[in-house]
Amino acid sequence: MLNQDVKTLGVDKDIQAINYARNQYKDCDFLHGDVLDINQLTEETFDLITMFSSFYAFENQNQACNELLPRARENADLLVFEYSSKTPFTGNLFDDDHSPFNPIALDRIDAIFSPWSVVNVYDLSEMFFDSYQSVLENMRNNKSSLSHNYGKEAYDRV
Repeated sequence: MLNQDVKTLGVDKDIQAINYARNQYKDCDFLHGDVLDINQLTEETFDLITMFSSFYAFENQNQACNELLPRARENADLLVFEYSSKTPFTGNLFDDDHSPFNPIALDRIDAIFSPWSVVNVYDLSEMFFDSYQSVLENMRNNKSSLSHNYGKEAYDRV
């Protein structure tokens, strides 16, 4: 049986993301800050720590894992749903220098997540690829409307 006293806490260093989440998810708590500072932001501990499409933005992923460990109760799980690469990614996906893109390097997965133990890895790359292809096709089909509403420069950048 699930514990009925469930607490959900979200952390993000983007204040706009925090404000949006606070408006969308009224039963959850949110902290504005960096996951690397989690131990200064809260003393709460958790049975399950999840990250959904955020781990790629951590410049030092192993440090993030180490910082989260004190917030984990005994036998807690860390669940990460994230971009991955068979080898370390060395390119810059974005135009600016302050938006890291570090997909999880599958050949280094144990070292990245240490001191956590990696139990399962499911590669969903093909599903991501198919999803992105669908989004891009939808954008191409609606180019005129998107360019009109957001500007041609914004459309071309995406």
